[in-house]
Amino acid sequence: SVLHRKVVEISRELLGEDMDFDFDMLITKEAGSQTETPWHQDESYCESHVGGLRKHRPVADGKHVMMTDLGPEDTGRPCPVKAGGCTVHTGRTLHYTGGNKSSEARRVYIINCRPAAMVAEERRQKFDHGLAGLENIID
Repeated sequence: SVLHRKVVEISRELLGEDMDFDFDMLITKEAGSQTETPWHQDESYCESHVGGLRKHRPVADGKHVMMTDLGPEDTGRPCPVKAGGCTVHTGRTLHYTGGNKSSEARRVYIINCRPAAMVAEERRQKFDHGLAGLENIID
């Protein structure tokens, strides 16, 4: 799509010429949801990473969502994103989202670009980002 091509252009400007489109997804947290997305680094989902990651584990047995623990030296602060805004981060950026305390659904559209070699390796490993179904991905 035109949007994907533009995002790939931007990702190459920010992160290097080897970046390529990997996948996109829409996430919704319903109004009043207490569900949190635990602290994690997106690259922890890919087995082809090389160092620089914290130790991760599934949030529960048989689930796909990964999490890591924060140590006493870790500090974090909320960085709210206004409606219509965006955030850009690498696969090694430690991040988290809390529940949705608002009275309206919170929707996020994610476009994920990664180095082309990583995308190729994911496909070789049959990692499909939920295309085959969502069983065991979320609780």
